[in-house]
Amino acid sequence: MMLCLFCRNGANVRGYFAWAFMDLFELLSGFQSRYGLYRVDFTDERLPRQARLSARWYSGFLKHNGTSALVLRTPVNQALNSVS
Repeated sequence: MMLCLFCRNGANVRGYFAWAFMDLFELLSGFQSRYGLYRVDFTDERLPRQARLSARWYSGFLKHNGTSALVLRTPVNQALNSVS
């Protein structure tokens, strides 16, 4: 959501990327850090993945050439409050 704020303040943003596409092993915290676009269930030997809301948003963002009408119409404070 910070991207929206930066654009509104005149930043010339030309790229955007996700830190991790799925939950992964962190050297210092093992499997406890969960910040990927896809949640991985490490307790299941099949390691099933489930898309998070951020994955759906990122997909729409990419499909619309790096813009999202919903994000651009959403007030920044409201968007930040809805992040979980």
